[in-house]
Amino acid sequence: MKGLLGRQLRGSSRRRDRQKCSALASKAQEAREKVAPLEKRVGDLTQESEVQKAAAERYKGEVARLEALLAEKDLALNQTQADLAAA
Repeated sequence: MKGLLGRQLRGSSRRRDRQKCSALASKAQEAREKVAPLEKRVGDLTQESEVQKAAAERYKGEVARLEALLAEKDLALNQTQADLAAA
């Protein structure tokens, strides 16, 4: 009797363990399903951020180029004004 009762108790314990594992697996799957769209959104935002950084760098380069051109034209204008004043 003792052996049979022990096996029944162990069997009952195993069933509970399987049920707990099954419940945990279900919760883990639900969590993955909730996290997946968030991970995708983070990836999309990261990619957008990289695109925006690249655009900002191009813009900075263009601003620097135009500032240099403006400085060059300003120097030429100053030289022309000096030449006219000297004439």
